[in-house]
Amino acid sequence: MSRLLLPFCLTLLLCLTAASQDWEQQLIGDRDAANALFESGQLMEGATRLITGMHALPTDQPALVDPVAGNVQFLVFALEYLMTEEQVNTFTTQVLDTENNEFDNFIANLYNLQIGQESPGKTITTRELHYLTSSSNVFVRVGTLFILCEPYYFQDPLFIQQHLDILTQEFPTLGVTQEALLMADLAAQQQPPEPEPQSKSTKSAASAESSPPSSADGIPQAFQEALAQRSRPVSPLLARAGGALEDLRQGNRRAGALTELGNIATNDTDWRTRYGALNLLEKYHEQGERTRVYATLNAMTQGNRRTPDVARARILLVRKAVSDWEHGQVPPGGVRRVMRKVDELLEMTWENYSLERVLWEDRFKAVFDCAAMLHQMGETAAAIEACQKLAAKYPDSQIAEEC
Repeated sequence: MSRLLLPFCLTLLLCLTAASQDWEQQLIGDRDAANALFESGQLMEGATRLITGMHALPTDQPALVDPVAGNVQFLVFALEYLMTEEQVNTFTTQVLDTENNEFDNFIANLYNLQIGQESPGKTITTRELHYLTSSSNVFVRVGTLFILCEPYYFQDPLFIQQHLDILTQEFPTLGVTQEALLMADLAAQQQPPEPEPQSKSTKSAASAESSPPSSADGIPQAFQEALAQRSRPVSPLLARAGGALEDLRQGNRRAGALTELGNIATNDTDWRTRYGALNLLEKYHEQGERTRVYATLNAMTQGNRRTPDVARARILLVRKAVSDWEHGQVPPGGVRRVMRKVDELLEMTWENYSLERVLWEDRFKAVFDCAAMLHQMGETAAAIEACQKLAAKYPDSQIAEEC
């Protein structure tokens, strides 16, 4: 009996694997099609293409969670930054069915959280997300668990630990889980930058005055310490660079530790580890390590990699130049060099998706801030050129209107 059953099981496994690959290719196709629609100004059509494709998926396949996460992130970006308020209202009331479809309910609540709800709205959204963690839809269950252990949204270490533990126990091999571990490690381990800490985005700036004393990325120091003391799996970044990070925390051998982070950011075979190392290193740009940070960014952007760490490095090349300009450091030919970096950034596509931040949003804000700084410097022609290129990327969108 077992000899007859084994070939059947192997055949079934091969069929399931092939089906999963087919679904993943469909998701990639939906993403590319939606991007083409967004870039032609067909915003509602692009958003509908994304959600329709995800509605068609089997909801019991964990192997599809990671590619779905990229499409969810792209959809929420479109809702927040591309579509008008009227279009968003039409999409959420006529395309999404939040009453009867848990996945649609998840998307709506994720959007509400992303736009920066304050209490009591955030409390209601959090309760709804917590309720959705019991969903039989694997995309909804994993997605809500991930959001609820996101240290930039929620700053109760016990609350985060509960959800992160479930992720690591039930879905240890998913990229989403590895991202959650990386984000927890970044929150707990990174050296507080100077002179003044910055929050993850302008959304949290309004509540900064009422927040507890904070260090890196606006994360409360006590919360960082609580995360660091937890017993749980660690990300590959912490496993690889734990010694260097501890040296930085203790104020020891800074140059050697930063060199190690730069080598990891440039050479590690895992893009998430490279991405995490870059996030830790780049904060030292304004702490006397400008040359080291630029060298790492330039090294990372050589070659043909199309991964999130490279996209983040391209974004930072623009952002760091703007930061230098703000401090009066404008080298000869610097403006034209940065404009070439803007072109490369706007042309770039990436194959994987970081959940630590929305790279589409990060790119848009980097170019927009660059244009604003150019205008302030009196480089009017370059400022107009940057705005025109950004507006042309997403015509008839909120971004184009802001430009």
